[in-house]
Amino acid sequence: MCGIAGMVSERPIDKRRFQRMLESLSHRGPDDEGVYETERVMLGIRRLSIVDVENGHQPQYNESGDLCIIFNGEIYNHRELRGEIGQKHHFRTESDTELILHAYEEWGEECVHRFNGMFVFAIKDGDRIFIARDRLGEKPLYYHHRDGLFVFASEAKAMLSVIETAPRIPESLLVFENLLDDETLFEGIHALPAASTLTYEDGKVHVRKYWDIHITPDYSLSEGFCIEKLRWLMQDAVRLRIPQSMPFGCLLSGGIDSSIVACLARPEHVFICHFPYGEQYDELHYAELVADHVGARKHIIRPDDEDFREFFPWVVYMLDQPVGTAAAIAEFLLNREASQHVKVVLNGLGLDEFFAGYIRHLLMALEETIVQTPALKNYSSLAQYFWNQQMFTPLHERYFHLIQRGASKTEGPLRRVQECFARFRDVLNQVSYTDACISLPGLLTLTDRASSAFGIEARSPFLDYRIVEFSYQIPPQLKLKGDQTKYLVRKAAEGLIPQAILDRKEKMGFVVPVNHWFSGRLRSWSEELMEKLKRRGGVHAIPESSERGEFDRSRYQSVSLELWYEQFFS
Repeated sequence: MCGIAGMVSERPIDKRRFQRMLESLSHRGPDDEGVYETERVMLGIRRLSIVDVENGHQPQYNESGDLCIIFNGEIYNHRELRGEIGQKHHFRTESDTELILHAYEEWGEECVHRFNGMFVFAIKDGDRIFIARDRLGEKPLYYHHRDGLFVFASEAKAMLSVIETAPRIPESLLVFENLLDDETLFEGIHALPAASTLTYEDGKVHVRKYWDIHITPDYSLSEGFCIEKLRWLMQDAVRLRIPQSMPFGCLLSGGIDSSIVACLARPEHVFICHFPYGEQYDELHYAELVADHVGARKHIIRPDDEDFREFFPWVVYMLDQPVGTAAAIAEFLLNREASQHVKVVLNGLGLDEFFAGYIRHLLMALEETIVQTPALKNYSSLAQYFWNQQMFTPLHERYFHLIQRGASKTEGPLRRVQECFARFRDVLNQVSYTDACISLPGLLTLTDRASSAFGIEARSPFLDYRIVEFSYQIPPQLKLKGDQTKYLVRKAAEGLIPQAILDRKEKMGFVVPVNHWFSGRLRSWSEELMEKLKRRGGVHAIPESSERGEFDRSRYQSVSLELWYEQFFS
């Protein structure tokens, strides 16, 4: 985990302004700082030292000194690649940073296809800046280009000391509670999309997507083969992400995914969040069961409403955007606790999205089964009368209504879901790809910021691109069988994790008692923030939430958005 930044200008650069930009990323890299500078080009890094701690200082240069690189992330297969090209290049360090530089010399821009990891790197190659982001978008990169100035950084807030901007609220934030593609909330600042490269040359920016999921299921694959292949992939992905020379931990919820990671990695420490407000919030028993199974030291945090009020404004600031999930406060405080003991934490993110782990996936599959039932083909009107008028409408419309959080004013959000569905023919792959494009980016932003805020590194083994690609190669019916979500994952986990975890029927995740807090001591505070947002002049239409269960979404969304305004545009 590091923070990188760069400026290229037609006019001489104010070095003090650049230094302020770099200092704003110091939380991401508390161990070291390095800068490359000329009159019109500056590249800088704040480094968190994990691989080759002693010799991994950046920027780094190739043998001839005509290439310069700054890098945030980890290349997990760097030793394998070093063996492949080591005879052609002189390596002066053991760092994966130097490996990227020589891989670029060897394969040019296509080197990105060789990397298994999470990364953003920028290479100065003569008058050209080449930037690349990893396939899933685990590591962030933002940029600004206007009037002869090109600026980039690991976080959007870092550029606010260099450029002037204004709030810009995309429709996707209100509809999906997520930002899509290159969107940010700052006018003139763009996100580099996942699996993309950016080239800045001759005053022009060119963005190119280098990877996407173009895989057709192989229905000839047997269930037994798929179970063994997935089990091996999970084991190898975890193995690659265990740091070699320092203590590490796991974030543990008590669910299947984080339990698999913990049981494969056998960490010294596990970090658990517990809300003592009743069984609907309580997974502590299962998390402790896994911790005891692997012999890990347990660190349990119990955030309350005062923690929420104290830390949530800062959480919004660290994220650069309002928070779509109430799990944010738990994720940040878990990482705060972890930072007292380790530099690296592993998590179970990814299997739900790619192996049908959510109840909405089950709902879509069941509805598709009903739609395809021959006996109902000629009775669609009767079925619509009996169930719902939207029955038998296009599935992408059904899924859009299932995942939307606010009303849309244009056809854009619906078209985006339709485009995702058009990529695949099977409904489970359709919803999986839609989740990967729409909801997963927000979870990745949360994972990155929650760990980097405390100077540690989060690693997500199940976002290994080999596992993601395999999830689209398998017969879709192996993802969900009957009413059992994540069927193949469960089969692959047999014998790896305690049976009591596999036998669980309920799925929880980080269920945070926000309603409990908002209806209690935080009621007046939240209402005051909501009133402030309304007085901003009708800029946003956050509808009244129809949810009256564990999460009053409209109140939470309004509080988050007003806090974002106060943090950045007060």
